[in-house]
Amino acid sequence: MADSGFSNDFMQAVFVLKNGKKLENGAALSDDDKLKYYALFKQAVFGECPDAAPWAVQIVAKAKWQAWTDLKGMTKEDAMQGYVDHMTSNDPEWRTRDGHPAVLEKMTAENFQQKLE
Repeated sequence: MADSGFSNDFMQAVFVLKNGKKLENGAALSDDDKLKYYALFKQAVFGECPDAAPWAVQIVAKAKWQAWTDLKGMTKEDAMQGYVDHMTSNDPEWRTRDGHPAVLEKMTAENFQQKLE
């Protein structure tokens, strides 16, 4: 696999979250969990949030902006590890359950951010 600058663990966690089977009988991700994944991903991939705050009436955009901005100063490596740690705390067997090893065989450094059909 080509060196993408991202850790393999991070790429796998992103790929499984997008392409893996959801937990059966598990609670759906909370909005806070979704915001945490979003912010950690953005910090790992893009670094500091370069945007000005959205208008307060743009509730979703403002929440995403705030979550990302709250990570100001976090390194790319810490953001990647935080993403993996958050994934593991929500689903300790995310790498091995429900056919995920076969899903991970389809992952490449080029497609890890995509949802496969």
